[in-house]
Amino acid sequence: MHPFFWVEPLPVAITQKLQVAKKMKILLLFFMLISVHAVAGEVDMRDFIKIRNGMTEAEILYLLGPYDHETLTIDRFDTIFDKTWFYIPTKKGNGKWITEFRFDSRGRLISSDRYRTPR
Repeated sequence: MHPFFWVEPLPVAITQKLQVAKKMKILLLFFMLISVHAVAGEVDMRDFIKIRNGMTEAEILYLLGPYDHETLTIDRFDTIFDKTWFYIPTKKGNGKWITEFRFDSRGRLISSDRYRTPR
């Protein structure tokens, strides 16, 4: 074989990391498609107590559905440092609690807060 056509195979560790990343993307897409039909709004307390630090974005989307608002903390190279999702009650409902979830750069939950809406 001609030396210009020879390509070194990737090391096993890199190949495994790429396969895991691909599976995570597929899983996140699946959960996002499932949760498209859910209505965002207030998070019930019985759902909020199921949430634990370290859960992934996909797990939160699966349990609660899509969020109402998202904020990102990024640098000048568009690297995401953290992400915050907000679930805001609608005016029609009787909900009075805004729920906030903060994720790290890997998409893992690092904090969750609930606070009353101002009257």
